Amino acid sequence: MLGSPIGKFVLFGMTLSLFYHLANGIRHVVWDLGHGLDIKSANASAVVVMAFAIAATIAVWVIAGMTGAV
Repeated sequence: MLGSPIGKFVLFGMTLSLFYHLANGIRHVVWDLGHGLDIKSANASAVVVMAFAIAATIAVWVIAGMTGAV
């Protein structure tokens, strides 16, 4: 079932979600340390979180495709 197109779509979404939550967790740790709390830094870090999540997800799926895991 996970090998079907719908299953791969779900797995892609789960991978994206995993990397988003990882990056956002790191962002919150930085905030807990008292850094990046102004509006400009918070907006910039939100863009970085989304860019990282998308790039890491694509990288993982490309590597999986190259190794035959997908």
